Amino acid sequence: MSVLDVVEEIENGCVDNRYRDEVLEVASEVEEYFESLEDAASFAEAYDREYNRENPGYDPEGYAEQWADSFDGDMSGIVDSLSHED
Repeated sequence: MSVLDVVEEIENGCVDNRYRDEVLEVASEVEEYFESLEDAASFAEAYDREYNRENPGYDPEGYAEQWADSFDGDMSGIVDSLSHED
């Protein structure tokens, strides 16, 4: 295992400790759109604050995918956009 692998493992452990299991589950589903698991978890937590999980329209994967498609993969601003949704 390289030093970079060890550092990544430590970082992921910190993320795991910082977020609830439900948020981490969503983060793992949308991680492909983000530069890191930390960024994905930040998005997942913000999405979870704005939308009720019990709502049939709850779709963080769809939201992240649509954002990535609309902005050519640039995910900056996605977390801020959630606080401005109507």
